[in-house]
Amino acid sequence: MTFLNLSTAMQIDELRKNANQDPYYHGIGCIRLKMPNRQMYSFYSKKLTQPISNYIHTHQHDLYCESVYGRYKNTIYDYTITNEYTEYCMQKIACKDNVEPKMLYENVIPHVKHESLLLANMTHTHSGLHIVEPIDDVVITKVTRGRTFHPIAKIIRNKTEPYVCGLSQRGTPEDNWGIIEEILNETQLSSC
Repeated sequence: MTFLNLSTAMQIDELRKNANQDPYYHGIGCIRLKMPNRQMYSFYSKKLTQPISNYIHTHQHDLYCESVYGRYKNTIYDYTITNEYTEYCMQKIACKDNVEPKMLYENVIPHVKHESLLLANMTHTHSGLHIVEPIDDVVITKVTRGRTFHPIAKIIRNKTEPYVCGLSQRGTPEDNWGIIEEILNETQLSSC
């Protein structure tokens, strides 16, 4: 079931009524809103939701993603473990507030395996290492989580910079609802 229909003026009240919980900011640079049926919307805005921890990462669930509005780039990575010093390491994370990552490999070299540009109404599935980058000023994605659960996720990050937990700055429900409403308003202005 899809709750977000951008062909008509979307009322924030409808999303509030159907949401499983209040929205929260995620460090990859979006506001996330969990919905019934293992679905979630991610609202990206270059102006309002700047990333603080957009690492190359895996997920705890296999994901089926659909671009509802806007374009974004999905880059899939592979990596090489090395004994030589690199700026990058691989760590495992628990995806919980302020839980420090655990080192898996001190030195890795990430390699771009594939890049794809996703336009509105395009989909992709992914369970490996990747990073998503919005191209347009506003991007909305619908994500359906698979039933398989992996207790840890992995990240590849620049170890010369401090680690920032993607869930460490969730924001307030009121502010996050306001950002969603502003993003929805921008989509309506753009389609006029």
